[in-house]
Amino acid sequence: MLLMVTAVCTVTLSDWLNRTLSNRALLLSDEAKTVMRGYAADAEQAWLKEGAPGVAAWIAAVAEHEPGDIMVVSQHDQSLSGMPLTETERDGLRFQRGLEWRMSFRLAPCLISVCLFPSDRNRVAWSCSYRLASCPLRTGRYGSPC
Repeated sequence: MLLMVTAVCTVTLSDWLNRTLSNRALLLSDEAKTVMRGYAADAEQAWLKEGAPGVAAWIAAVAEHEPGDIMVVSQHDQSLSGMPLTETERDGLRFQRGLEWRMSFRLAPCLISVCLFPSDRNRVAWSCSYRLASCPLRTGRYGSPC
């Protein structure tokens, strides 16, 4: 009986520990989500004030300090920057992940994270920035420590 209780406790503890560590490694930190939501709000303001030229300027400004491909797309996956999406970018939109979704180590080169504009269905999409991603091989300022 004692052996059975010990086995059940070990399996339960192992499962809990595995889920906890997996979530810390694969979910974006609150700080990273805040940064990404700020980017979405800034992109929305650029879109509302200046249209496609404003979005293109915003992308250029962010690209100077944030690695990875950045896109601002409509709810119909059309570019809002005036530049058509490349085939690679369009393919990446098929594998997009929201801020609350787990990030995958296997899909890191082509993973697209998205954040909706605060007031409509347009969104900012980018290949997962190493600085913002939280995984053991790519620890960044905003990543969760593993």
